[in-house]
Amino acid sequence: MTAGRFHVFAVVVFFTVGGVGCATFSADLATQLRQAERDYRLARYKQADRGASAVIEAQPAHPDTAEAHYVRALVRLRGDHRDAAQADLDRAVELGRRREVIGAAHVQIGHIEFDDGRFDRAAAAYARAIPLLGRESTSGDVLYRLAICRQRLGDFARSRRDFDRVVRAFPGCRSAAAARQKLTWAEDCFSIQCGAYSQKYRAKAAAQSLSERGVRAVVSALPRRVGAPFIVHVGRFRDFDEARAALGGVRRVQPDAFLIP
Repeated sequence: MTAGRFHVFAVVVFFTVGGVGCATFSADLATQLRQAERDYRLARYKQADRGASAVIEAQPAHPDTAEAHYVRALVRLRGDHRDAAQADLDRAVELGRRREVIGAAHVQIGHIEFDDGRFDRAAAAYARAIPLLGRESTSGDVLYRLAICRQRLGDFARSRRDFDRVVRAFPGCRSAAAARQKLTWAEDCFSIQCGAYSQKYRAKAAAQSLSERGVRAVVSALPRRVGAPFIVHVGRFRDFDEARAALGGVRRVQPDAFLIP
């Protein structure tokens, strides 16, 4: 029920340059940019970097160069050159005129901030991206990430509304099932789940076993969950970092324990 580290290039959106409105961005440069995108798709990362960099060098201030910065940022993220990638993404936002370009750059900025634990800044980036993307499945996945950020910032009520919106408005997106799972926990706190059972007496026995080993566990019913509606869990934490710190101690007794929601 928890979301781990988000791969910084998990949501990749590409664009076709096509017809160019400004004569200074030549057909050759447009072709070169399309080739850089194609090279990235085919995992030819060095070629993608060279092609995108050549476009940037040739037309550093042209709006269509935003797409070259985006492609180069993806390559740099692959190499874990995060500061350089951030600079490219910031430049893509600054130069870009197409909504989908700016939106995709904000998504990647959000992933970087999320991975660094800056959930407030990640939430801001995701919130900027969603109205710009215009693609149902992608928008649903990004909304899910926004909900995770709000949850980790302690805004549980708002995060539940976001998860519910993912389920209702974007049922076909990759994150819909995970969002539905998040909604089974209605408490305004984090906890550490140590097991799930279809029968209450088995859950109570598991909780008793944990208590005998020094971990104080309780049983809760999850009425919105089917299959295993009784969970054994430890603690009620308003703060995400506090919950994550406590998880290590619980795992010394129950190795497969994990944070919820």
